[in-house]
Amino acid sequence: MLARQRSTSIRYRPDVAVEMAALDATDDPAWTDAELADIEERKLEYINMLHELGHGKRYWDEVTVGDKLAVRVFGPHSIASFATNGALTS
Repeated sequence: MLARQRSTSIRYRPDVAVEMAALDATDDPAWTDAELADIEERKLEYINMLHELGHGKRYWDEVTVGDKLAVRVFGPHSIASFATNGALTS
């Protein structure tokens, strides 16, 4: 293999965005240092979980009720994160 590419896209309905007034937001949200630290900690937890799983096959029967699964966190976004769609880095 010479290269691998992962392409994704985001689809939305503009009429729903208008209805929810999502397009009216003009101010960037203000994040506290504590909120940003919490987000980074949760992102690292997800990345570490992926590293622990390795690259082997995964089967649904390996997950049982009550297992704690890490949550993938998206955001806060920047121009770079939109351009790369939140690609994992470590």
